[in-house]
Amino acid sequence: MARFVRAAALALSVFAAPLALAGPDWQEQGDAGKFVGSAQATLGVGAIDSISGEFAAGILDPDLEDMYLISITNPSAFNITVTSANGTLGLFLFNVTLGNEGFGLVATVAGTGTLTGSSNDGSLAGVNTPGLYALAVAVPGRYPVSTLGPIFNFANPNEISGPDGSGGFLPHTDWAGTPGPIGDYGVELTGSGFFAVPTPGAAALLGLSGLLASRRRR
Repeated sequence: MARFVRAAALALSVFAAPLALAGPDWQEQGDAGKFVGSAQATLGVGAIDSISGEFAAGILDPDLEDMYLISITNPSAFNITVTSANGTLGLFLFNVTLGNEGFGLVATVAGTGTLTGSSNDGSLAGVNTPGLYALAVAVPGRYPVSTLGPIFNFANPNEISGPDGSGGFLPHTDWAGTPGPIGDYGVELTGSGFFAVPTPGAAALLGLSGLLASRRRR
């Protein structure tokens, strides 16, 4: 019950973020935020099969990381596979809390492959229960940190890491690292669903938001 209360509170907190309706494939609307509190909620019904978006260079505030709120419906089948990217994406999965904090769960920086729900670095971290999570996609070279340092420690570039970095047991506060190539990206998901089902009133508003976003891109 407590998990559903937390989920409802988090859903209310992110309605200010860019949102839009989608089918089983989710296209980034505007710019997804880089923290749980500004993450883009995926709204729809049933399974979510893919997420696609883009990064952008900028002098003052470059877009190097995108975070999405999703549900994981089948932990044993959960995985994320990179289908397109400019370089090796970083994929980072976080637990979320009532206070909009993100705690690292599993991650990979060999993002031309697959992130599963179970770490293979000996940390024993993994997705054990269905629920709501935050997925961050980052350009090559970028990684999440807490106040005590990196959340994940990658002993080799191909491992699926648990939160075994020096700052692994504290909430996510920032991003670090020298960025690599910037461009479009796409990932496919298994065992996942949308973050929430939109209400009829929200559907009309979100549909308009998506229309305006598509016009701005033309």
